[in-house]
Amino acid sequence: METSPLLQKVDAVTIPVPDLDTGLRFYRDALGHELLWRHDGIGQAGLGLPGSDTEIVLTVRPDYEPNWLVASADDAARAVERA
Repeated sequence: METSPLLQKVDAVTIPVPDLDTGLRFYRDALGHELLWRHDGIGQAGLGLPGSDTEIVLTVRPDYEPNWLVASADDAARAVERA
């Protein structure tokens, strides 16, 4: 049995946007978040949160994907299946 919780922290908060440039104008330019990376091929961009390594991930895909940090994805998948 696990001695610590499976989910360690929120790795990213995913926010759907109509397009990356519009999302960046708001979250980067208007709100002041630093652009960490941009990947036009998958329609996503990551921005930093001060004092944290959690990211804001802008996405043009409308589906929501929570992003949890775990020690091992394989171990986490097995633990979820067992539960």
